Amino acid sequence: MRNFRPNMATIRWLVGTAAFAGGLLFGQQQVYEDVYRTALEDGVISPEESRLLVSLQNSLGLEEDDILEIRRRVAGAADPSVGAISRAGRRRVLANNMAFGNSLYGIGIPYVLGVEEGSIYAGIQMLAFAGGLYFSLRYTVNMDLPVGRANFQIAGTVAGVASIYPLVAMVGPERWFEFDTEGKLAITWMMAGVPLGLLTADRIYRRWQPSDGQATAVLGAGVVGMVHGFWGQLLLTPDDYIPTVNYLRLNSVLVSGGFLGGAYLGWKQVAPQSVTVGDAYFLGLGVTLGVASAAELIAIAEPDFKPALAMFILLTDAHIYAAYRMGQAYDMTLGETAIIGMGSLAGNAVVRGLALILQVEPGSK
Repeated sequence: MRNFRPNMATIRWLVGTAAFAGGLLFGQQQVYEDVYRTALEDGVISPEESRLLVSLQNSLGLEEDDILEIRRRVAGAADPSVGAISRAGRRRVLANNMAFGNSLYGIGIPYVLGVEEGSIYAGIQMLAFAGGLYFSLRYTVNMDLPVGRANFQIAGTVAGVASIYPLVAMVGPERWFEFDTEGKLAITWMMAGVPLGLLTADRIYRRWQPSDGQATAVLGAGVVGMVHGFWGQLLLTPDDYIPTVNYLRLNSVLVSGGFLGGAYLGWKQVAPQSVTVGDAYFLGLGVTLGVASAAELIAIAEPDFKPALAMFILLTDAHIYAAYRMGQAYDMTLGETAIIGMGSLAGNAVVRGLALILQVEPGSK
């Protein structure tokens, strides 16, 4: 069996069968990986096999980065420390942590330590920038890090920094800065929040095990929930109301709770479904079109603030729901979603072009 080399008829059959069954069950990348492993069984990819693989790549809509990732994974399968792990999201985590090193830590550490000399301040900032790369490389050296896990970790770091808002709001800004007059305790909290948020988000990811598309959709749902918490409070606040500390406390709960609750409800919705990254971005396209439609209708109707905000919320939610229902029956690639987005842009350009040709005044409703 070790010397068995499948003939071209077998390869073609595998391509056809894998493209059908794998496309339904395992996704486009798994299809290509299975066929690539079969073609590589004898250690050589013949020219005809190479052409078939290119044809399969095009039919599945895989990008060059996807192919490189699959081939590296297959090539490293003999090494238990390398094979079966993804590196697709590693650069995102490295870039995120280096950015925090150069900003939050690079500025925060010398500030908290009371460094005043400019050269030492800049030196610590450079060391923090490089340290972000070093510790991230060590942390991720043998980690299975697909894009979805990377996005969860990045979201965790941002949430860790943002956790200072509900903390200060609950204590009360005036009371907080009575004992933290220079804000050093707040900055220390934010610096501690980065690794804690990353580890917490990573623990949730390992518990849920979402695909890259599911992870993207879940985080998007968290952002939508956060924005709705903020908008909802504005909508229910009387026009003549003067914000108090309790108002700020409620706002912090609605915003932070909206993100966590939105992400959880998003996971409950997408967990039983097949969601590709293209599907998730299609939902994002729905958000974009909802915002654009709301802006256009508000400009035409010219309602007061509260009705305009309500219109904004309803139209955005309606477009998200419409995008969800429309895309539910498909597993879209990023390329397909991009084409749909360009189609929307082209449709808008047609309307704008006709308006210019017909010399419609810019302010005309």
